[in-house]
Amino acid sequence: MVARTRSGKRKRSVVSNDDGEEYTYDLGYHSWVAAVLPLKICLACSIAWFFSSLAIALVLGLFVLPFKRARAGLFKMWMMIFIPSAWLFHGFRMSVAYDASIKGGSKGLPKSAIYIANHSSSLDFLTCSRTMPFGTVAVVKRALLVQPIGWLAWMSGSVFINRKDTQGAIQAMNRAAKVTHAKRDADASIAGCHVTADGWKRSDRCFFSGSVGKIVGAGDVRGMCVFPEGTRSRDGRLQIPFKKGAVHMAMQAKVPIVPVVISGAHKIWGKTTWSIDQNSDTVIKVKFLPPIDTSDWDSSNVAENNAMLQHIFLQNLPEDQRPLKAA
Repeated sequence: MVARTRSGKRKRSVVSNDDGEEYTYDLGYHSWVAAVLPLKICLACSIAWFFSSLAIALVLGLFVLPFKRARAGLFKMWMMIFIPSAWLFHGFRMSVAYDASIKGGSKGLPKSAIYIANHSSSLDFLTCSRTMPFGTVAVVKRALLVQPIGWLAWMSGSVFINRKDTQGAIQAMNRAAKVTHAKRDADASIAGCHVTADGWKRSDRCFFSGSVGKIVGAGDVRGMCVFPEGTRSRDGRLQIPFKKGAVHMAMQAKVPIVPVVISGAHKIWGKTTWSIDQNSDTVIKVKFLPPIDTSDWDSSNVAENNAMLQHIFLQNLPEDQRPLKAA
């Protein structure tokens, strides 16, 4: 494997291998602050900046409400403000790579897509928000609506689901797929999804166009990010079988699915602890795999396609993140 630096792009490279050239870049650094200060002080500082930067993003969100594309990118805008503090106070590093079939890195990704990623760490929302294309929103649990980060996600157009209501969650994701589908077909004026006043008892509802669509949610969505495991893994290992929500979304939207494999994050910050491995030797690796065509997917092959997606992650995750027992 030979790496060569791209002109003017520090820490970016094109790696040549038998399959072609992979576009890669690195983020983050080992920090002297994380090495000197105790973890509790670093946590206090990063949490303080977390809420301060979130407040800034929420205020900015009020000014960009009339601009559909900007609203859909609110979460990424906030991440660009917050994530430097994570590097400064915790010293973690990321390596982002794109399969050789994706020419030019993120520029080679589909215009509209459903991104599915494994979920092993609290850091996944950082890695996904930082690396996925501007205008990508997420499918998240409805409980976040009572938290400030959930308010920003709502303004961005994220889709909120009740994980205890399987049928309602599928319906909400199907409606969200129509937003992505409409973005693929035309620059439609369509709002994102959120929970209405009666949505706490029933399924989530989407508002399409009209005066409500100009105020609520985020139109002009480029893609959806979904964690098909449904929740974070307790030990970093892939949780199988996958939920079928991403497959249902793909059936409705008829846009490609892009698998995103995240490895190493659980070693830095796992689900069951507040202990963070400061200046860890582990580098979080994010790999964008080839887009999968879903144009011929229908209700007759849901289980088959879901198993195929699951198999892709089993093949590409390191051994210590694969399930102990295959499903």
